[in-house]
Amino acid sequence: MSASEDLKTKAALSPPEIREILEGFLSSPGRPPHTMNFSQLDGYVRAMALGPEPLDIKDWVSLVFVDQNPNFDDKDHELFITRALNSLYNMHKVQFLNNQCYLPCPNEYTEEPDGRSDIEQWARGFMQGFIVCQSRWNFFLEESQTVEQLPAIIKNTIYDEIDAMMSVISSVADAEYALSQGVSTEELKQIFSQLPRQIVSYGKAGQLLRKYM
Repeated sequence: MSASEDLKTKAALSPPEIREILEGFLSSPGRPPHTMNFSQLDGYVRAMALGPEPLDIKDWVSLVFVDQNPNFDDKDHELFITRALNSLYNMHKVQFLNNQCYLPCPNEYTEEPDGRSDIEQWARGFMQGFIVCQSRWNFFLEESQTVEQLPAIIKNTIYDEIDAMMSVISSVADAEYALSQGVSTEELKQIFSQLPRQIVSYGKAGQLLRKYM
């Protein structure tokens, strides 16, 4: 039985299965140069899964492979990877509904760049995901205000919260730059440790916005 055939017999993929499938695919020969690694992908997908509007995989998958051909082996292989990608997206939605944010790598700050490489890559992926759906955030905020469904104070609060969250995530994405801008080592330790809580807050902002639309 092929991997694709085996996958079809399963009702759902577990988080370890999702990671094994996607990590292996992204790092295997044949992928375009600069294809996202799994840490980047996880952050990227999570940013969109917790946004104000559900997104179809066709809206975001091309950026994973820098808008190039992923070079699937055949149609079954494409379906196999597509299901794993959709499973990752849905996993993040389920985690959020349970008020959880499990990161695929440690989020403790270390002065050794290699020791924080994975979490920095994760944060960069998240920022890419936010950029992809930023226009939808803005549309929902402005449209809901236009139809007077979203109180102005909530709109302003969401804008402020998103700015604060992205400031935290950008510091994680480039700790060296944050240090050069005057952020202390102790502050960075707190910022890195706060990351899961900030991601849940990001999801709550998206959830609140959906409520008023």
